Amino acid sequence: MLDAAEPEYVLLALLLLYIYSKMGRTRTSEIVCHSPLHWYHLLYTYLCYLLCSALHAYVVDIVVPSNNLDPEVVSNTTMREMISDNDTKSFAEWEKNASLAGWPVLRWWTLLSPVWVIATFLVCLYHIFRHGGRMRSVERSVGRRNLQWYMHDWTVRILLLPMVYGLMALHG
Repeated sequence: MLDAAEPEYVLLALLLLYIYSKMGRTRTSEIVCHSPLHWYHLLYTYLCYLLCSALHAYVVDIVVPSNNLDPEVVSNTTMREMISDNDTKSFAEWEKNASLAGWPVLRWWTLLSPVWVIATFLVCLYHIFRHGGRMRSVERSVGRRNLQWYMHDWTVRILLLPMVYGLMALHG
């Protein structure tokens, strides 16, 4: 998904989240049984790291070198890359299909894409913490082995999807 996230670290994070979620659901260990953190706290922290990494890559790799997606700078950079790859025949096709020269609105929407991803992150965070509070109150009253608790847990999982999609779109 992101260049900065090595596959080993992603697998390690997923494994740790899986173990933590399983340990939090069992009643055999008193240490993690009443932990104030649910699995989604750790996942959201990890997604926040990935968001910061994607924003950094967006600014360093796209916005700064292209002078805010200036069509002339992007065209010159693309031509230089194609010359270095001995592929100057494809430039006309690239210009026809991918140039932003005639699309100023698309250029500005592209530059504003991190704003929409951050807004999605904040909206998802708000809703997840509301469901988390409800999960804690259900857990205190009847425990985790309740349908209502599981329904909120599944809702939290679904609420994480827009953030993942936004990160993939931003860094893709």
